[in-house]
Formats: sequence, C-alpha cells, structure tokens
Amino acid sequence: MSPTASLFGGVTKIFEGLGEIVESIAKLALPPTPPAPPKKPADMTDRELRVALIAEAGDLLNDLGPITQASFGTSGAIDDLRWHHAISTTVDMHTRGLFLLAGDSYGIACVGQKMWASATSLGPIRHLAESLAQARWLLEGERATRRARALALTSEAIDSTAQFNEYLKKSDSYDLTVRVAKYMDGAVDKLREDLSAIRAEDGIPVVHLPSREDLFDKYAAEVGYLQFALLSTVGSHPGAQQSAIFYGDPGRGRVNYDFQGEAMEIERAYWVTMALRLFVEICRLCAPVIGMVGWEPIVDRASARANELEPEVVRRWVERRRLSWEEIDAPTA
Repeated sequence: MSPTASLFGGVTKIFEGLGEIVESIAKLALPPTPPAPPKKPADMTDRELRVALIAEAGDLLNDLGPITQASFGTSGAIDDLRWHHAISTTVDMHTRGLFLLAGDSYGIACVGQKMWASATSLGPIRHLAESLAQARWLLEGERATRRARALALTSEAIDSTAQFNEYLKKSDSYDLTVRVAKYMDGAVDKLREDLSAIRAEDGIPVVHLPSREDLFDKYAAEVGYLQFALLSTVGSHPGAQQSAIFYGDPGRGRVNYDFQGEAMEIERAYWVTMALRLFVEICRLCAPVIGMVGWEPIVDRASARANELEPEVVRRWVERRRLSWEEIDAPTA
C-alpha cells in the first residue's frame, strides 16, 4: 500500500470516528421521545383489556408473596396451646387459612384465563368467593362473636373429616384404607371431645356456619347466591352445561370453542376482573388481621387499575349477551 493510500485510509477512519461521536452527541442533545399515552379502556381491543387485567392480577399476587410469607414468620402464627390437632381453632389461624386458599384459587383462575378460555378456571373463582364470604362472616362483630364463629368453622371441619371417614368405610379394597377408617373413628371422637372442652372452659356458645345461600346473600353480595350457583355448575363438576354456559352462543345456537381467539377475549377478561375484585376485597379484610406489613399500596394499585378497566369490560360482556339474546328473540323470516 502506498503512503498516500495509507494516509487517506487513516483520515477516513478518523472522520468515521468523528461522525459517530457527533451522532452520539446529537442524540444526547435531542429530547427523549415521549412514550405513547396509554390507551383509554374504550379504545382498547378485547385482547388488550384481557392482557392488561392479567398483568395487573399477576403483579398483585407476586408482589404480595414475600409480604404474606413474612407475616407467617414474624407474627407468631400459632393455634390455641390447648389444642393438639392439625385443624385451626382461632380467629387468626382460620383467617390465615382462608386467605391462603383464596390466594391459591385466585392464582389458578387467572393463570387459566391467561392460557386459554377455560371454563374449569371458574371453579377456583367460586372457591375464592366462598372464602371471602366465610372470612367476612368470621370477622364480623366483637371478639366473643368472632371466637365462637372460629370454633364453628373448626366444628364444620371435624364434621367433614367424619364424613370422609364414612366414605373410607365403604371401601375394603385395601387393608390400609380399612385401618385408616378404624383409626379415624377414634380421632374424630377425640377432636369433638377436645373442642367441647375448650368451649366449656371459655364459655363459648355453639354457633353454626350459615347455609351457603344465606352466606352469599349477606356476605358476598357482589357475587350473590345465583352467580355462586352458576360458578358451581360451570366450574366444579363436569357436564354438558359447562360448554353451554361458558362457550355457548345462544343467539346462533352453537358452542364457540375458539379458546384463544378474539371471540372469547371479553369472556376471559370478565372473569379475571371478578377474580381480581374478590381477591382485592379479601386482602383488605384479612391482611390487617394476620399482620401483613406494606400491603396497602400494592392492593390500592391493583384496585385502581381494576376501577379503570372494569366498567368497559363489564359493558362489553353484557352487550355480548344482549346481542346474542336479541338474535334469539328476533322473528324468523
């Protein structure tokens, strides 16, 4: 290479370097491009509404996780020291149990609707709603009332254990099953005896958990027993009615199995909205009781986002059904 060529090559590289520097300085001098303003819910597609709700629902559960765990490790989550069985008896322990089960149900429901249009995920929403109703009933009233109601939940759990044991007795296929059933007879008697002793020692009256109909009508008015029955029908037991209720398009007389398509997006968004609303409510109710610290801004953020998105989701969900039923009522040619 000639000295002249080498010189020009070096000069070229210098200018290229200078050009990059100038370009970098120019970029620094320019004001940053402002982010696009968020869409208003009315301008969002059904899919965008559902994705936004799923994102907020997931953030709520993830952000509360460490706080919930810390509350169990620092607040002395122990039961009545006279009670030596793995069933809760105190208000604190029952509240913890209801809150944890509600959180699990909430997470399963939201994951289900994130992945595809899932009728089965309505079962966990039913569980979430019932957990909220029981927690409201438990935490209503003065200390003595709460204590009596906590023992009512314990008594119901013992009755459920006894019922399960009766099922075991009907099976003699395995020796272990038969032996467990015989053991459980004595265990259930001991549970009832120890619970009665605590009631007698503390002067606690016997009360009973209300029927599910009364429980939902009074303590979960935002769901109500009718919608609870719908959730039970669709989410708890297999049957042809699941497809008709969740996927059904009565106006066209067909079932829509477009699991990830646009047609089911608002259906999925609606049920995520309900799950988010219910979980926010049980957080506000239970978090102070079980000693959670720093939960308020997390729950407030999720609630504010739900307030923003919910009206449009509900409007479209109702409109979808209205149009479908109008097609049924329309006169045929």
